[in-house]
Amino acid sequence: MTTNYNAAGVLFLRRSNAAQLAATFYTDAGAIADPGLVTVSITRESDGSAVVTGATATGTGAASRAYTLTADKTAALDILTVVWSGTIDATAVTLTQECEVIGDWLFTIA
Repeated sequence: MTTNYNAAGVLFLRRSNAAQLAATFYTDAGAIADPGLVTVSITRESDGSAVVTGATATGTGAASRAYTLTADKTAALDILTVVWSGTIDATAVTLTQECEVIGDWLFTIA
């Protein structure tokens, strides 16, 4: 599994490598919240096709939720939209992340 690099809010995923995605839910007051059972859906920007639909994320309580994206799901260079869905205080909530599958690291950012 490779490390995900974050730049300007976009998560970079290395092509044909597994990646650990994570999300933390917060209340309107800024406190970490327990979103209950969280599902993950991922779509490709290039053609709108589903990569993952309604998969269950790991994690309980107020801990971050995680999902492992397998290497076969990152085989194509593309932008992926990840939608995390949970419930806080009986209200459905979603978090959206953008991930870009890139070819390889050319250099590191110091």
